[in-house]
Amino acid sequence: MLQFRGRLRSVLGMGGGLVPRAVWLGAALLLWPAPGEAAQSLYEWIATAPVVAAGTVEHDDGKFLSVRLDRVFRGDPEPGSLVRVDLRRANREREEWREALRLDEGTRHLWLLRREEDRRGEGPPAFALVRGVEGTRELPAEGDAPWLEAVDRLVAIQALHDEFGAWKAFRGMLEETNPLLLETALDLFVKFRRGDPGLLPLLLPLFDHPRPGLRARCARLVGQIAESEPSAAALEASGMLPVLYGAARRDPSPEVREAATGAIGAVRGRGSEEVLAEIAREDPEQAVRYEAERILFDRRRIQGSSDP
Repeated sequence: MLQFRGRLRSVLGMGGGLVPRAVWLGAALLLWPAPGEAAQSLYEWIATAPVVAAGTVEHDDGKFLSVRLDRVFRGDPEPGSLVRVDLRRANREREEWREALRLDEGTRHLWLLRREEDRRGEGPPAFALVRGVEGTRELPAEGDAPWLEAVDRLVAIQALHDEFGAWKAFRGMLEETNPLLLETALDLFVKFRRGDPGLLPLLLPLFDHPRPGLRARCARLVGQIAESEPSAAALEASGMLPVLYGAARRDPSPEVREAATGAIGAVRGRGSEEVLAEIAREDPEQAVRYEAERILFDRRRIQGSSDP
């Protein structure tokens, strides 16, 4: 937590004085630390970069990458610009446990960049990688349109500088067909615990989505919503309860069944005990059986401690 507050002050350029609550909340939304870089949503990944662009590696001279930017989502380089990206610096400053970054010529990537002082004063402008070796992601050779659309939308949301407007936009993203936007919205709702019963009708159709990871995210969010007392009736009224039970029992993905089983742990009554017992006996995956057994054990322990 102390490290997080230090990062906030650094990014906001503020010392120890009072900071308006809205500013703190907006910065927290962008910077709250994930368990690891891989856990960050696409929205959080791009949040602190002055320049967000897509471009192709044209040449590697051992220190700088020559990159032709064809899309610029945020920042001042013009599309079509040739820039130099300081690869040596990113590799030199990386944590020991991270692999060195090596990119092949001709590959196309998303880039998180900031302008770097260039003492040479000649040639294309120099940029450093924001997030170091984690500051670039390779785009698929075919089918990159969802990535470009998602980054464009997320940059536009960040430009609002409005927390209320951002969460309204994330809610709307739950009705999108772009899986990257869907996954990003689900990740943010789960991470910041912003789920509410009003989301349930939007989540129902996502349990039929072809991506197992997306279905698992839905189950986790439903589990958070189920933790609140007023949501019990909403789960039944929306038709979510049988869908959640069905995902826990029959989804072909163990990841989804485990997430849905965990979500059932927040559901009291309404057949949840029987469903958990069935899963603990019959699921073919040990991790899923264990999740059901753990929930049942915790329930019995709590019940036992409350008995006179």
